[in-house]
Amino acid sequence: MLWTDESAHRFMEINYPSFLQMYDSYKYNIQRADSIRYFLLDHFGGIYMDLDIGCRRRMDSLIQGDWEVILPLTKPVSGLFILPDEDANSTGRRFQ
Repeated sequence: MLWTDESAHRFMEINYPSFLQMYDSYKYNIQRADSIRYFLLDHFGGIYMDLDIGCRRRMDSLIQGDWEVILPLTKPVSGLFILPDEDANSTGRRFQ
């Protein structure tokens, strides 16, 4: 799914209204782009990989594990995040 500035803002309005003021207050668009991925992962679960991350082997064992989050060692620091995909929003987790 492709997220635009407008669809991301609407997503925040509907699903995370208590974070909308913070989201709107970011000075730079890249800050909103960086933050929306965490809210999308919290809501839908799944996998996020930056474009500068590559896999050296299959991710099956990682996906099948009981992981909340996996962060690879990269230079400069970047991330791969795996969250549960079954109704992740019902866990009550919040990003701070």
